[in-house]
Amino acid sequence: MSDLQTRIQRANELAQKHAAMQQGKTCEWYNRDTKVKSFQPGDYCIILVPDDHRKLFVRWSEPCKVVKQVTDTSYAVNMDGRQIVKHVICLRPFTPRMLSAAD
Repeated sequence: MSDLQTRIQRANELAQKHAAMQQGKTCEWYNRDTKVKSFQPGDYCIILVPDDHRKLFVRWSEPCKVVKQVTDTSYAVNMDGRQIVKHVICLRPFTPRMLSAAD
C-alpha cells in the first residue's frame, strides 16, 4: 500500500511542476501581445455591456466619461447618469471626433 501512495505522491508532484511550467509559458505568450490600458479622469471610453441573458450577446455602449481610478485595474465611469465601476478589460478608449466649421 505504501508503494501506491508513493507513486501517487510522485505523480502529484510531477503534475504540479508541469502545471507551473505551462502557466509560465501561457503568461509569457499573453504578455507578449498585451498592451497596458490606462485612463485619466475626464477621458472618454466605451464599455462592454451584456445585451442579453446569453453570455455571447454583448455590445459596446455609448461613450462614457471616466470619473476616477478605483484600483490598478478598475475605473469608476459615469454611465447614463450613474456611476459604475468596471474592470479595465471591459473598457476601450474612445476619442470624440472634432466637428469642423463647415459641418
